[in-house]
Amino acid sequence: MRRLPWAALSLVAMGAMANLVFTGCGSDAEVGGTSDGGDGTNADANGGTSDAEVDAGPADAFIDAILDGARVDAADCKLEAQSCTTSGECCTANCDPATKTCVKPVTTCAAAGAACTVGTDCCTFSCIGGTCSTKLCVADNQACGADAECCGGKCAPDGLGGGKCAPLNGGGPATSGNPCTTGADCASKYCNNGICTNVSFCAQLTDVCAANDDCCSGNCVKAAGASLGTCRDTAATGAGAGGCAPAGTLCPDNGGACGGNCCSRSCAPYGVTKTAVCQPASGCHVEGDLCRADSDCCGWSGSPQPLDKPFVCVKDSSTQEFGVCGKGGSCREPGSLCGKALENDGVTVAVCNANNNCCESAGFGSSYCNDSPENCCRRDALGIPRCLLKTNLDCTTPPPAGTACVTSADCCGKPCVNGQCLAQCVDKGGVCTNTSDCCPGTPCAIPPGASKGICGGSVLPDGGVSPDGGSQTGDGGTGGNLPDGGTCALYGQQCASAAECCNNVPCTGGSCRYP
Repeated sequence: MRRLPWAALSLVAMGAMANLVFTGCGSDAEVGGTSDGGDGTNADANGGTSDAEVDAGPADAFIDAILDGARVDAADCKLEAQSCTTSGECCTANCDPATKTCVKPVTTCAAAGAACTVGTDCCTFSCIGGTCSTKLCVADNQACGADAECCGGKCAPDGLGGGKCAPLNGGGPATSGNPCTTGADCASKYCNNGICTNVSFCAQLTDVCAANDDCCSGNCVKAAGASLGTCRDTAATGAGAGGCAPAGTLCPDNGGACGGNCCSRSCAPYGVTKTAVCQPASGCHVEGDLCRADSDCCGWSGSPQPLDKPFVCVKDSSTQEFGVCGKGGSCREPGSLCGKALENDGVTVAVCNANNNCCESAGFGSSYCNDSPENCCRRDALGIPRCLLKTNLDCTTPPPAGTACVTSADCCGKPCVNGQCLAQCVDKGGVCTNTSDCCPGTPCAIPPGASKGICGGSVLPDGGVSPDGGSQTGDGGTGGNLPDGGTCALYGQQCASAAECCNNVPCTGGSCRYP
């Protein structure tokens, strides 16, 4: 093998020792050097070009130096149940600070040794040669020999014959996989015992992504030729319902009366992270929330009560993959948010920033809903006030299974799946619209923007859903266990008492949710 001159090796070794502050290099495999932008230039994190040109000679020599032992390699990550001090030591990137052992990952990811396409597929954030590495990704600005080693997916020439991992956010907050001290260090705002970690079922703005499906905003922006980029807003997602936050986005604890500016008006803890995120509404998507097609939105042209001006999935362009549910007619179609709702126990509640003009059902007067909004508006399983498909719904005798519905509000809190009320929760492997549809402890795996998923499944990198989770690991955010060994109920799922709910959420009206 070719070797670097001793002077260069000394500089490389110094960079490597600095890198040991985190985890060392990500892999021993000799895979690729730096990536270019497809036109022979070296693309930077903002889509521009670097001042340093790609030089195959020094890059190859640097990789040779790694393989020849010129740079001390990092230890393999530790398996579940092994002792740890920080999450950076664990293959799951999750060290329990209380037990000092490696535990299940915070979000679903592929285990070390599993097949992968990009680093974000893996718990270690490093995919080497199609396999998840046993070493955590190399942190930003640390020495590297290949793109795949880096948390940001790019090993850029350092001008000294070696390489350095390029940050995706420049001088901004670190993307997931990088070391941290507090949440403020991270784009996700979640520092998991020393490692920046995604806090939700989708990635936050400015956090790392490989595809649009990864982002709560539905928009992953990558430099030309890059495998990884960062989640960004679009004109559509930034303009929905006064700029409301789509499902999965971080929000203030419990959200208050307005739901933390969530499009769904529901802000609650997500699984094991216990961090408040905007909850996806049951059934059809409300105004401002992410969508893939018109059929994802409440009041679209094929809905049970279409209007002369139906809701549509508004996109920046015809080629855009994601958009937001836009406004329809003058009244609010079934499934839309409403401002004054009737609880299942007969108590009337109000929600801010929502109108009371639910559309009138056939056979009722034109002022029936406007004069008495609670006749046409009930809370769904998450406590979100929704316009009803059938007005004046009597929940003393809930509608039987098979009754037409748009959301769980039409079913008195029971699941509404494929336009029909269900009499019970959905078992693992069944179709769901959000986690509240699934039986206690089982999350609904649903891609961002989609209106259907699978209970207990896993969202795949291509935006599909695997019923059994495939080669991925993790509990999908089950949140905890009951004293008798059973699994606690996630937000919105059915309960008989608060003791059954995860994250100290109360049991309200038969569902784990805030009043």
